[in-house]
Amino acid sequence: MKPFYAFCGILLVMLLNPATIWAQDKKIDSLENLLKSQTVQDTNQLNTLVQLGRLYSKKDLSKSFAYAKQAESLAQKLKNIKGEANALQIMGVVEDLRANYKDAIRYMEKSLELNRKINSQKGIASCLNNLGIYYFKQGDYLNSIKRHSESVVIKEKLGDELGIISSNINIGVVYDQLKDYEKARDYFQKALAVAEKNEDYAEQHAAVLFNLAALATNEGNFEESLKLNQKALEIRKTIQDEVHLPESLRALGEVYTALKNYPTAKKHLDEALKTAEEIGDKLTMAVGYSSIGDWYEAQKQYAKACEFHIKGYELAKEIGAKHVLRDAAEDLKKNYLELGDFKSANAWGVKLIQHQKEILSEDMQKEFSRLEGKLELERKLAQEQREREIQAEREAKERERQNNLQYSAILIALVSAFLIVVGFLRRTMPTSVVENITFFILLIFFEFVLVFLDPFISQYTNGFPLLTLTANVIVALAFMPIHRGLEKALKKRLTPEKYAARLGVEVEAE
Repeated sequence: MKPFYAFCGILLVMLLNPATIWAQDKKIDSLENLLKSQTVQDTNQLNTLVQLGRLYSKKDLSKSFAYAKQAESLAQKLKNIKGEANALQIMGVVEDLRANYKDAIRYMEKSLELNRKINSQKGIASCLNNLGIYYFKQGDYLNSIKRHSESVVIKEKLGDELGIISSNINIGVVYDQLKDYEKARDYFQKALAVAEKNEDYAEQHAAVLFNLAALATNEGNFEESLKLNQKALEIRKTIQDEVHLPESLRALGEVYTALKNYPTAKKHLDEALKTAEEIGDKLTMAVGYSSIGDWYEAQKQYAKACEFHIKGYELAKEIGAKHVLRDAAEDLKKNYLELGDFKSANAWGVKLIQHQKEILSEDMQKEFSRLEGKLELERKLAQEQREREIQAEREAKERERQNNLQYSAILIALVSAFLIVVGFLRRTMPTSVVENITFFILLIFFEFVLVFLDPFISQYTNGFPLLTLTANVIVALAFMPIHRGLEKALKKRLTPEKYAARLGVEVEAE
């Protein structure tokens, strides 16, 4: 099986978690009812349009694009850059699913530009990841790895676990195409180690299994490929991932062809082609035609095989999928040789060389090697930076915990001092000592209040001395009536007789 076919399991980064069709429909109905009630064109309406565009991207591409287009128009009217960037990103995703890669790139580049303008690192990383996928589908390895490299470094800095899984899958697919299966497997295994531990990453889990299955097929381990593909298909059915179901069906058909189970293989291939047509997935259709060509080839029906390979080639040419063009040209050369049509075989051989040069020339290979080393270094630096940030966060939390313990200790000490004085010394202490103790307790309490409020005060004053002093004075003024009341209560409690005489009032003794 051709290495490119592994790619069809690649993740399209979405901002939604997988959900059942029922839950999606319920959410869509709720949002559409909400949209009807939103008569004012504001940010709330914009957000509703964006959410509808995202939800429909896995159900109805036309509706998804329509809602995203409305969102773009409203965002421009409101001068909401982030909303416009989100709308453009959805439009790019839809055009990719339609295999309109030039339009997909155009929309995603616009979204990237806007995200850079507002310095949205998450948005930048997401756009770069998507662009890497689109360039890859066109056979532009160099631009693909450039985008993925920049994207994954940002994700490492952000600690974006889901994004890192996605990038590892995408980079692994590039290495798969370069026939560096060892590196491809390494990236897939990195993604799998995280994806299989979290139910929220079911879509990514399926994508990793799909690509690992493709590697197994390339190595001739068809039983392992069958097991992995079946597991990927099961996950995709469970999470109702309709977008990726056709490619899983096609992959299973190819494996059954390799295992010479032709009836089962044809059943899966036909179903894959039908479902791909229903959702407008031209890439899977193009690859699917070639897969059916392989099915006929395996049964030595070379003329029929050429017919389907040509269908795949023509559709790949229409959408600009250079990988499929290359693989179909290789298949056609081989099949025409079997038919003894050496003229046609030679013509397809010339096209094969042409497509191979378009995909990865010698200069591109050198540049790719340079980028590979740069990516490893930047990822390592980003990971180290993230580890330092995590350590700083831990230290900050530990300091906060220690401060809370100190505050608690101070408060406990104040309460204990008060209880000791009241409980044991109230009738034996001179008035002057009582006053001094009272003053000391209230002074410590006041300092405790200032220390406790200091972080909150600093948050609003930014450490500016005059503002900090003013805030402390306000706290002191607020504390004065509390101080007088507490002092009176303490003295009255400690020496009721002496305190009564000084005030000229009667106090009932206990």
